[in-house]
Amino acid sequence: MTHSILDKLENIYKDVEQILHSTHYSPHTVRAYLGQLKNFLETISPKLPSELGVKEIKTYIAYLNKSGRSRSTIDQAINALYFLYTEVIHRPVLIRDINRPAIRKAPPVILSGNEISRIASATRDIKHKLMILLTYTAGLRTSEVVNLLVGDLNLDNFTINVKGTGKKRNRTTVFAEILKSPIQFLIKGREPSCYVFTGSEGNPLTTRAVTKFFKVALEASGINKKATPRTLRHSFTAYLLESGADLKIAQRLLGHTRSDVTSYYDGLWNFSDLNPEIELDSNN
Repeated sequence: MTHSILDKLENIYKDVEQILHSTHYSPHTVRAYLGQLKNFLETISPKLPSELGVKEIKTYIAYLNKSGRSRSTIDQAINALYFLYTEVIHRPVLIRDINRPAIRKAPPVILSGNEISRIASATRDIKHKLMILLTYTAGLRTSEVVNLLVGDLNLDNFTINVKGTGKKRNRTTVFAEILKSPIQFLIKGREPSCYVFTGSEGNPLTTRAVTKFFKVALEASGINKKATPRTLRHSFTAYLLESGADLKIAQRLLGHTRSDVTSYYDGLWNFSDLNPEIELDSNN
């Protein structure tokens, strides 16, 4: 590949990154899309995207299929290419109808309320305990809980204003009343613009840090399930539907754009009351 083409590709990557950021895509999505585009162009080299069309894209997707890539990886590649041609090159190509591998989706892991209480109780860190319980009772994504600001909380109404990113819209969700006192203790004296959950230097925790402490708490609880922080949101969804919540209300609380995504969890929850014991220690 010539230096001229490489220089032009670098400019394209910069344009893609800039537009993704300006349209409020998450940092994770930005990295993923750039990685997918670089893989595509390196595989099809030495041509520029403007010199390629549906034929080359279909050849590349077929290559991913043959290589055994997952459905989610291929979906991501198609979405990244669609973004490139629609938003950057301004030459939309008909790639939405490209054949994709069949979805082989295993049922999500679901935790009962009792199991979630055991996991939360297995950690001595009040901040970690509270993050686990708030993530569950509010149905938050991990990225949403780490980016939660003091001003997003309404402790009187037990609600949270969740800011959307990318195609995710702003929404209001609820949290358990039993968490009000520990939240008040944690955020006492902080300004509305401060993060609720912070590290040692006052910076927000990363999603990777949440995954790590959740894994430690899960192992300490003795629960033999392949659960992750995302499982807490799945469990909240299943709990809402099992409890008889209206599907549209559940959809709004979770920020799902499609009702079929929400209804997928119906009947998966093993009903058990959530009764966490939260002990506050002013030294923690």
